[in-house]
Amino acid sequence: VAMNWNNLHEVTAQNEKPAPGWLFRDICQDALQHPQDVPDAAEFLMRCVACDNRTVCMKACLTIRHLAEDVPSFRQYMQRCPEALALLKEVSEPPQLAQAQSLERQEAKVAREAAARALKSCLTQPSAAKEAGAASVKQRIQ
Repeated sequence: VAMNWNNLHEVTAQNEKPAPGWLFRDICQDALQHPQDVPDAAEFLMRCVACDNRTVCMKACLTIRHLAEDVPSFRQYMQRCPEALALLKEVSEPPQLAQAQSLERQEAKVAREAAARALKSCLTQPSAAKEAGAASVKQRIQ
């Protein structure tokens, strides 16, 4: 049995519909139950981050943030991928010129901020309390 890829495709869909919270939770639960699929999920999401569609990029960054915060194996995998972290950093950087910043479209700004939060979540070392909570949730799932 593997991760439900339909959830990953739905959460990064090329539409304006916001992803519901339960979908992020389901994806995180899936990743906890199927750690062998974490590398493929990370690669899929990073391809979405790299695409030209700002909405898809933002949705992928939100998903990465949730996975990095709630799934230790995902966060650890991302920490071992310097190219992925560099891409998140690049996407999160504001335009260099003040004029370009004033012309920045709202969806580009939102995607940039989502990338910054995703990067921070990937690099953050979790607190012991949160790790213990995640471990007890994982035990209840199994």
